[in-house]
Amino acid sequence: MADVELPRRTVGSSTRLTPEEIVNRGFATAFRGISETEVRNFLKRIADEFAALRDRERELAARVEQLEDRLRNPPPPTEQQLLDSLGEETARVLRSAQEAADDIRRKAEERAAALQQESQDEAERLRETTESQCGALRREAEDAVAQRRAEVEAELAELRAQAESEIAASREDATREAEAGREAARSQGREMVAEAFAVRERVVTDLSRRRARLQAQVDALRTRRDALLEAYRVVHRTVVEAADALTNAETAELEPTPVADGDEPDALAADTTAVDSAVFEAVARVGDAHTASPPDAADETPRAAAADQPISRERERDVDALFARLRAERDD
Repeated sequence: MADVELPRRTVGSSTRLTPEEIVNRGFATAFRGISETEVRNFLKRIADEFAALRDRERELAARVEQLEDRLRNPPPPTEQQLLDSLGEETARVLRSAQEAADDIRRKAEERAAALQQESQDEAERLRETTESQCGALRREAEDAVAQRRAEVEAELAELRAQAESEIAASREDATREAEAGREAARSQGREMVAEAFAVRERVVTDLSRRRARLQAQVDALRTRRDALLEAYRVVHRTVVEAADALTNAETAELEPTPVADGDEPDALAADTTAVDSAVFEAVARVGDAHTASPPDAADETPRAAAADQPISRERERDVDALFARLRAERDD
């Protein structure tokens, strides 16, 4: 039997999608999205079916290739086959074998093409189904993300409005507290001003009272000063008169004049008595003026009499010397 050269057929498969790609396909996650576990399980199921179809396609392709190899390389006939094939039946057997081989090859090719087309259709259907499901899942995820975004934005808007209302309330509270603090400060300031005015009134009243008392003391000191000046003038006049009387008496003693017996001692005694009376009257006036002056005025205003102290002391020394001289002469 001559070798029949048959064309080798290969069953093509779609390389656009593989079970590994289906199983390992990842999707973006979203808050409140679809269940990733269910998606993974469904993709696993699709991948298993796709792998089974590919295994079936490989098995059919291997069977077709085996049949083609048997047609291209038939086994050598046995001795009995050679004996049987000789004779009249040789041509008929060869034709039948050829027809059978052609029929087998045709059926195998048809079956392989059908299986290939079926696997391609199934793979395309699975791919379209997977893509549609992925698109649906993607749309659901996008819708869930958009819905969640809208919810988050609404919550943020609500929180923002609540925060703004709380801030406004806090601002109003702070304004009220500040106004209350300012009002309290104003009230306290008014109270302090009123208290300051009251203190000022008390101080002014006290100063007026002290001024009146000091004025009374000054008036008393002036009265005392006038009395002292008057007493001084009286004493001075009396001293001058006494000095003149003494001078006249001394002159009369030095110049003897004829007088009657018993008149000279009486006249001298009368002059001395008059001088003593005038002096003691002046001293009494000075003492009365000193007694009439208030002691507190003398104590509180020592500066008013400080300017008159040197003159007063000199005059007192002169008066004391005069009094001592008069007493000595009277004693004599």
